[in-house]
Amino acid sequence: MKKGTHAQLQRVIQEGKPCFLIGNGINRFNQKKNEEDVSWEGLLLEIYNTFSSRPRNFIPEGIALTEFYDVIDLQHGEHLKSSLQEEFVRQLDWKPKSHHVDIVSKIKELNAPILTTNFDFVLQKASQSQMFRHRQKGLRLLSDYYPWDSYFSNQLQDDPFNSFSIWHMHGQKNYKRSIKLGLNQYLLMVDRAKRHFPTNKQDKGLSLYGTWLKPFFERDLIIMGLGLHEQEVFIRWLLLQRAKYFKRNPQEKRAGFYINHDESGPQNLGKKFFLKSVGFKYVDFIDDYNGFYENFWDQF
Repeated sequence: MKKGTHAQLQRVIQEGKPCFLIGNGINRFNQKKNEEDVSWEGLLLEIYNTFSSRPRNFIPEGIALTEFYDVIDLQHGEHLKSSLQEEFVRQLDWKPKSHHVDIVSKIKELNAPILTTNFDFVLQKASQSQMFRHRQKGLRLLSDYYPWDSYFSNQLQDDPFNSFSIWHMHGQKNYKRSIKLGLNQYLLMVDRAKRHFPTNKQDKGLSLYGTWLKPFFERDLIIMGLGLHEQEVFIRWLLLQRAKYFKRNPQEKRAGFYINHDESGPQNLGKKFFLKSVGFKYVDFIDDYNGFYENFWDQF
């Protein structure tokens, strides 16, 4: 890891306006073989085998996880969509470990928001947070299908976008209809997100811009525990829109960092090219999961 990049990341966390985008890697860290599988691959495969007459023991290469979910949905008809989401939610009663508590506690001390692609409530349990809704005068709350105005914290926040709060990007387990697993659902989120971009204010006095997209565009973004492979079409599209927004409004530009644990194989080189193109610096912790999920946070 380049010392200069490491120092820049430390400085942004301590002196900037950090927002942490956390993926399922934080749950997979330090998983023992005899413990419950907390990978999306494992959960989707278990759901497939629950509904299929032809069980599989692996997901073949060449199909994205989002597409695999849509294949399950396609094979079993419209009436089972809700059942698939319920089955997924049923398996998400996970408990935090010591590294969850340590990391979330540090972020809480920084008074920074967290965005997560996870559906589970491990981060909430680690911080003993409860759910609140961000209400804007004159605007109705979003639905249980898109509860993007709901956040978790230790108390109701006057400005949850600039204080400790946890926001779910792809849905949350207490609203099963909000769970977004398939490629079709990701594409529908694109249309929904456009309504909440900072450039899409209908008038200056009454803005729809009051969801987790606000810190995504307005704060220094630190991505951790997220593979961000090609199948993450929704987040990759959002990162492109963020970069375009900064290009049009350079005075609004914020920093971006991606915590990397993978060797520079062909796939990782493409991801690195993409992230650098949208303004993110690579911070390498190659095969050093302990170094990031434990040692790194002792500096703050």
